Amino acid sequence: MDSWLEAAASGKGSFLMGSATLLSMIGRALAWLVRKAAWAIGSALGSGVTAGLTLLDQLSWLLGQAAQISKDVAAHVKGLMSAIFRFMGRKAVATVDVTTAFIRWMLATLVSTLSAIARRAMNTLV
Repeated sequence: MDSWLEAAASGKGSFLMGSATLLSMIGRALAWLVRKAAWAIGSALGSGVTAGLTLLDQLSWLLGQAAQISKDVAAHVKGLMSAIFRFMGRKAVATVDVTTAFIRWMLATLVSTLSAIARRAMNTLV
C-alpha cells in the first residue's frame, strides 16, 4: 500500500477517472490508513472525542489527528487525497495542508460523486 500511495501522491501510475479498480484501491488504502492512524493516535480514539459524530466526521478527525502526529501518516493521507481527486477527475493540490476540515470536505465530495454515479446507473435501469 505504501508504494501505491506514494505513486498517487507523486501523480504517477495509471489512475482512470471513475475506475472501479481505482475505487477499490481507494477503499483498501482508506482502511489501511484508518488502522495506521488508530495506532498512531492510540487511546484517544476510544474516548468520547468522536461520540456523536457522523462516520465522515470520525474518519476526518482520525486521519487529521494522525496526520498532525505522524509525518508518515500525513504523506499517506496526501497520497490518498491525490488518488481520490484523480478518481473524481479533479486536479490534486500538492501544497494543501492535511487538516480535518479539508479531509472532511474531500470525503464528502467523494460521497457526492459516488451518489451521482449510483443515481445515473439507477436511471439507466428505469
